[in-house]
Amino acid sequence: MKLGGDLRSFRRVSMVLIALFSLSACDLIKNSNLMDSFRREPKPAESITMSEQGFGKLAKGEFLAAQALFDQALQTNPRDVYALFGKGIVLQHSGQLVHARQVYEAIMALRPGPETKLLVFNDLAPQSVRELAGLNLSLLQSQGVSNAFGPPGTPSGARPATPRVQIPAAATRAPALPRRVTAATPAPMTPGTSVADSNVISRFETLQNLRDQGLVTPAEYAARRKRNIGALTKLTSPPPAAGLTRSVPSATQISGRLKAIGRALELRAITVRQHGAERTMIIDGLMPANPKISAAPALAPKGLMAAAEAVRRVEMLKERGLISDAEYSKEKAAIERILAPKKPVVSKAAKAAAAAKAAPKGGPQPAVHLASFRSRQAATRAWTQLRRAHRSLLGRLKSEVTRVNLGRRKGVYYRLIAGPFKSTAAATAACRRLKSRRQYCDPAFMSGG
Repeated sequence: MKLGGDLRSFRRVSMVLIALFSLSACDLIKNSNLMDSFRREPKPAESITMSEQGFGKLAKGEFLAAQALFDQALQTNPRDVYALFGKGIVLQHSGQLVHARQVYEAIMALRPGPETKLLVFNDLAPQSVRELAGLNLSLLQSQGVSNAFGPPGTPSGARPATPRVQIPAAATRAPALPRRVTAATPAPMTPGTSVADSNVISRFETLQNLRDQGLVTPAEYAARRKRNIGALTKLTSPPPAAGLTRSVPSATQISGRLKAIGRALELRAITVRQHGAERTMIIDGLMPANPKISAAPALAPKGLMAAAEAVRRVEMLKERGLISDAEYSKEKAAIERILAPKKPVVSKAAKAAAAAKAAPKGGPQPAVHLASFRSRQAATRAWTQLRRAHRSLLGRLKSEVTRVNLGRRKGVYYRLIAGPFKSTAAATAACRRLKSRRQYCDPAFMSGG
């Protein structure tokens, strides 16, 4: 019989083998020399019958027998994609995930044509073996995202979006995936940024990334951001959902998982309900739209140093594009109101003494931010020019160049700060006059001398 006839016969037999099965074997044979076998001369006509028999055993739940038949088929013809796919099913169900991924990668490398198909339980139309292998590989690689967002104690194989399929697409199910997969704790993104704040920033940037890729709609993005913006603008917005300071999987992992389950839905390996359940679980785990528990209200910064750190933080958020100019101005004004001294009825001498006490030499002192540059040398040269151009305002001030890391997108900048001033109000007044001369200026703080 010719090879084409064998393939047609194989597909007919595969369509008959629609039956649920469960894992019964506990110790399946590993094949670590799979890739080496590709050097042998293939005999496709002899391997096709063994592959058919292997799927027959697989449908009955006889995994050891199926494993042996698939291995025999591959010894005869190492390029038999049907035997490779069956072997991937057995390996994945036995928990040998590394070997299962190698098998699916081997199928992708062989590039079987669109005519090479198998039958999926949820769809009577046969599916391409190459597409099914790619789907299984994507789901295996991104399953850790579901584990990180899933409820504690729930095995990964019982996730709502794990597809229930039969011969041969049962390989898309992974009941033995390890439950110990968790998201790594990221290092702070910029010097002076806490791990908790870095986790919050990572969530908002990931949500932006999902919107830009079309994985969440603009309306979804806006609703989730609006509900949780209090994690960024702590003094001027309602408290966000609780738990946003915890670590999460990376943007690449989350987008990869969403794409994988989307592809599974296209191939009808999972239902619309299963897809919607896992998608909602993943996005709610990242940024819930209707959280059951809100975080505690943020505490206002106490003291000049804490306020200076709060101002630097909102400046960084604005420069990273996480908050708008309006949100930045509102939050910064709230910080400055906390620092604004009350107006006691005292003499001028007492006011001067209070102002001197509010800005001690050993701590941060009011100043103005004049410009940002890519190098320290450029900032130093600019100070000489600006001081000469605005001698009446800057002539008696000192300069300070501070290094700021704005993340991978924008990189490192060097800020030119001038000061000190007697008070925040004096710095604000100086900025107003500089802006009237078309010079950028923003109140800031500089380290004490």
